[in-house]
Amino acid sequence: MHLPESHADNQQLPIWFQLAIFLNGAGHYGNAATLQDMAKWAGVAIHTIHNCYKHVMLSLLHLHD
Repeated sequence: MHLPESHADNQQLPIWFQLAIFLNGAGHYGNAATLQDMAKWAGVAIHTIHNCYKHVMLSLLHLHD
């Protein structure tokens, strides 16, 4: 799977870490699926969780016909 590259000065998280964040979020629902809970679980900022979700989802959609 190829995730879009970041053109910012910040380094991108490893793909395995982004995928782990996405799968953890996808595997939860309700109160356990909040961005705050996922950020606490992964030890990153809430905005990072949003970016990981977006990057992985875009990559998955790119694989679709």
